[in-house]
Amino acid sequence: MKTLYSLIESPFPPDFSALYQKLGIDAQRFDSARNLHRALQKQPPDFFIGEFVYGWGNNYAGANVSNLDVTIRTLQRFAPQAKVI
Repeated sequence: MKTLYSLIESPFPPDFSALYQKLGIDAQRFDSARNLHRALQKQPPDFFIGEFVYGWGNNYAGANVSNLDVTIRTLQRFAPQAKVI
């Protein structure tokens, strides 16, 4: 069975759980980048979906735009074969 991890930061994301089930994909949704990163180290997914809100007023000092930046880097390390959406 294929696995899909998603990191959702937007308040009203679409619900594709029925589609994932129909396609035989085991989907796990994370609302915390830290929890996602722990899961990536244990079991790399086949697919990753990141939905986030760009932080215009953030204090990242130009290093990162959001948790998605760090997550993409973590995916490169622990799940290089994952398809990113």
